[in-house]
Amino acid sequence: MTIEPGIYFIRALLCDPKLRSKHKQAINFSRVDTFLDFGGVRIEDDILIRRGAPLNLTRVPKEIKDIEEIRINGK
Repeated sequence: MTIEPGIYFIRALLCDPKLRSKHKQAINFSRVDTFLDFGGVRIEDDILIRRGAPLNLTRVPKEIKDIEEIRINGK
């Protein structure tokens, strides 16, 4: 089973003036604009379902500081 939450920065939606106006109270668009070239993040885990405890077959960073390190330094 794959579990994959994510966030995606879709330029066509996030730069649309009508949508920006509609959601300006809920979204900090100046902050969003800093991520437009990044595209997005998907944190994907592959989980083996078995008797007893499930087994996570993947190891990816999940802490904000670790994900930002990848975004900034590519590591």
